[in-house]
Amino acid sequence: MNEGPAVLFHGDKLFVSYSASATDENYCMGLLWIDVNADPLRPENWHKAPQPVFRTSYENRQYGPGHNSFTQTPEGEDVLVYHARNYTGN
Repeated sequence: MNEGPAVLFHGDKLFVSYSASATDENYCMGLLWIDVNADPLRPENWHKAPQPVFRTSYENRQYGPGHNSFTQTPEGEDVLVYHARNYTGN
């Protein structure tokens, strides 16, 4: 299941991130993007990352990152906000 889309305009691209793959340590984030001048109703204009762009990091003890949003600092820097767990479901 895919859920929780978040949109970011950056430069000449429109990015759509989304959450997928359960709600446990398999939860992750995918990414789609399109040129801002392209027709979003034409599927061939969209690009999709072949692998999740955020996933569980066992090394950092961050499990199941997902359901994100974007915001900006007062200086105009883009910031990704998301949730994750510091434990597994087991």
